[in-house]
Amino acid sequence: MTNEVRVAEPSEGSLQIAGFWARILAFCIDFLVLGLVGFCMGLLWSDYFVRVGGWGRAIGFVVALAYFGFMNSRIFGGQTVGKRALKLRVASTHGADLSLSSSCVRASVLCIPFFLNNAAINLDVLQTGFMYLLSMLVFGGGLSIVYLYICNRKTRQSLHDLLVGSVVVKAASSRSSTLAASPWRGHLVVATVIMLISLAGPGFAMKLLNAEPFASLIPLQKALASEPGVTAASVNAGSTWSKSMKEERKTHTYLTAGVMIASKNVDYDSLANRLAGIILSDYPGIAARDMLTVSVIYGYDIGIFSASQSVNFSYTPAQWRERLTAKSSAS
Repeated sequence: MTNEVRVAEPSEGSLQIAGFWARILAFCIDFLVLGLVGFCMGLLWSDYFVRVGGWGRAIGFVVALAYFGFMNSRIFGGQTVGKRALKLRVASTHGADLSLSSSCVRASVLCIPFFLNNAAINLDVLQTGFMYLLSMLVFGGGLSIVYLYICNRKTRQSLHDLLVGSVVVKAASSRSSTLAASPWRGHLVVATVIMLISLAGPGFAMKLLNAEPFASLIPLQKALASEPGVTAASVNAGSTWSKSMKEERKTHTYLTAGVMIASKNVDYDSLANRLAGIILSDYPGIAARDMLTVSVIYGYDIGIFSASQSVNFSYTPAQWRERLTAKSSAS
């Protein structure tokens, strides 16, 4: 038994659903517009964005919310820059333009998974019940939006559209038209299942965090993040391998530590030495690593635009010890 999805031809007085690729192209144009806005904001307030650290993505969220919320509402005829270029608009299922409040709710549902993804959230916060809410918003919400947009071919309504009763249509559609089709209920069941599965993610993640190598890396990450001038830190341990025609396969193990700093007027060399010293003393497995890399990064990420510059220091653990000993003797 097969389920065949048939898209009905639009009848007279029905809304004309926007095409898949037209909406994708419109979104790409809007993404470029927001990127340009973020770039201009960075020229004016980059130092401030660096100081706020992980909260910078909240600034980008507010900008994106205002852009999509206002322009997709009746104030701008339901058209962002991208939709206007592709002759599309956002409408209610009865063809009318959305109110500002409905448009903002629609934009929030669309933007929250994107801006929460890769947000710098404290590990202590992630180890609480908030992790379940975060997983549902980012993974459950994000995957549901993508799934519905791709698979709901009858109306192309995704999660944010279904929640406020909106649809993206061709701009020529009459404002007194109605949506002739409705989504297959099975899509809603799948979206619900995706949400429920996302709630299982934190439990799996906690098991990983309590197992090696993560269990010994988390205290190290917290120690690096607590250093003066450091706003965020990340630690990654892994291995690579290489092989040539004349040699057998060789495995190279490494540990990489990256820190974000709040000011560019920092002695990068001294900070890298201080961080390496913490790693050499606090991480028992460092002696077994072939390479230790410390990256000092100055930059910001506001979601709609990011910029950074980094200085990398890569040495073997033995070379780091010699470097620190020489530095100590010189002082």
